Amino acid sequence: MKPEVSLFIPAWQAEAFINETLASGTNQTYPNLRILISVDQSSDRTAEVCAEVAARDPRIQIFVQHKRLGWAGNVNFLLAQVKTPLFFFLWHDDLIAPQFIDTLATALIGHPHAMSAYGSTRHFGGHNSLTVGQSFMGSVAERLIEVLTSPALHGLSRCMMRSEILSMGLCIPQLDGRDYYENNTGYFIKILASGPVLHVAEAEYQRRNGSGLSVVDGWLKLSQDKALEGFRQNVRVCMQIFQNCLHSPEEMEAVTYCLFLFLTTRLRHFERGVPGGTPIQPSEIASDFDGLQAKDLLHLFNEDQRQLVANAKARLFN
Repeated sequence: MKPEVSLFIPAWQAEAFINETLASGTNQTYPNLRILISVDQSSDRTAEVCAEVAARDPRIQIFVQHKRLGWAGNVNFLLAQVKTPLFFFLWHDDLIAPQFIDTLATALIGHPHAMSAYGSTRHFGGHNSLTVGQSFMGSVAERLIEVLTSPALHGLSRCMMRSEILSMGLCIPQLDGRDYYENNTGYFIKILASGPVLHVAEAEYQRRNGSGLSVVDGWLKLSQDKALEGFRQNVRVCMQIFQNCLHSPEEMEAVTYCLFLFLTTRLRHFERGVPGGTPIQPSEIASDFDGLQAKDLLHLFNEDQRQLVANAKARLFN
């Protein structure tokens, strides 16, 4: 018998689209599935819609939060409910094909050394595109360098994971309790640090954009002071993970430089939405970033990594 999988759906103000999301979750071909929905405190009929679906499907369990948890708190609440060997998050406005859970679970069953697996991402709604990914199978440092120097995040927040990852401290850092996707940096860093990550291209996740209720770009609407504090907390979380999992000063220096490139890219993205704002220097985010732009650290990387780092640096500073 295939191992049981938990499908988690954190929902908030989702009445307009949650029925469609629930249909994609309940129509899975995987035979051993439990579905847990946590409805964060909402003023619309999200909870009622979920209850109507649950009344027809005994696999569903609903939690209705009467105190606002926020995006990070709601995800962490569901993480505390993991009781199955494998689990997966379906975000409240997204969709998955009927074979999605079966495809990822089969991949993890066949690769016991991998800690997580994810597919490609089909964006739909406001714009349509396909984001493909790759597997990350090297050392912890190699996996982190590959992702932090990439122009895309590959959809790592949409991984199916083994429950063992929770004993390694997986959670969404709750930065000042704010409900913004900026919180996810430490989350995907921890996923990468916990073990090899499989990419299964045929498992296509469909990410809705343009709904107006996504938390993905919420951090772009923060004040500069709030955004800066979010960046600082992200660095502190990531540096603690690095200290716990990297094995040499050279690895620490190389991965810290890649984190500098990654977060500086996000910083410049934020600044583009603040016309006339004062440019933020990377050293204002973390003292670890002071002077890194001027340093030549390519000797810390192997040949393939040097090209990745050089490309990331060129995108940022040229």
